[in-house]
Amino acid sequence: MNKQRILLLSVFVTLLLVAGCGGEKKPEVSEGQPAATQQQATPIDQATVGEITGKVSFEGAKPKLKRIMMDQDPVCVKKHSGPVYFEDGEVNSNGTLPNVFVYVKSGAEKYTFATPSDPVTLDQDGCMYTPHVLGVMTGQTLKVVSSDATTHNIHPMPKDNREWNESQPPGAAPIEKTFARPEIMIPNVCTRQELIWVKPRVEKIHKEVEKRYNVKIKYKFGTMVEIARACVRAARIAEVAEFFSFGTNDLTQGTFSFSREDAENKFLPIYNTEGILRHNPFEILDELGVGWLMQTP
Repeated sequence: MNKQRILLLSVFVTLLLVAGCGGEKKPEVSEGQPAATQQQATPIDQATVGEITGKVSFEGAKPKLKRIMMDQDPVCVKKHSGPVYFEDGEVNSNGTLPNVFVYVKSGAEKYTFATPSDPVTLDQDGCMYTPHVLGVMTGQTLKVVSSDATTHNIHPMPKDNREWNESQPPGAAPIEKTFARPEIMIPNVCTRQELIWVKPRVEKIHKEVEKRYNVKIKYKFGTMVEIARACVRAARIAEVAEFFSFGTNDLTQGTFSFSREDAENKFLPIYNTEGILRHNPFEILDELGVGWLMQTP
């Protein structure tokens, strides 16, 4: 049911998680081991480690937050005393931002960093992610738990790791995942020829990076399938792509021919209440429509 999003950022991994309700599926640990991409890197001298503190402020008119419709799940509703809003774009009363992650974008490439042994815990409480923003390093365990007496669906959509989608019923064991597989994904492809055009350019950049940093990087060349035509032509696209990752949000919008924002804020709650649609297709996959497209050879 939860449509809230969380952005996980670190020097090595960028992930996007979307929580929602769905059917049960047993947790499954991500496959693969971290690739050795820093063969001649320099360990950090702990005597030189410092700390940067500060605050991030917002200038201008505060953005209007969108309301999250939790009407279909009484468990979600009972945990809140009033309306619930998306935390994306939230601004504190003093102008600071509560959901910010600051990270080193460049300049630390020659150093190695030990992977923390402690997991990073993400809780689902009141059908909201807590915390809303957190960081996780490559190889570090992300531990997803739930404080709600309802089933949640955890669906990260990473750019550089395999996408996964798992349900977590009430009382279920924590879902533990690591993100370690380097990948290059080309989103929004509709034809095989696009990949044929892009692939040599990616290979060129790959060789330049390996030479520049004196490292060996293993990766897979794949694509995000978000367009109905790409589903229909998947067999041909697979001749070039080594893997697919499905963008179900865009596929759902294209299949139903309506905007998610307009639908959820206007007529979709009525469709669900009146039984026109059994579920919100953005929260529970439309197996007969979008699901069929995803299975099309």
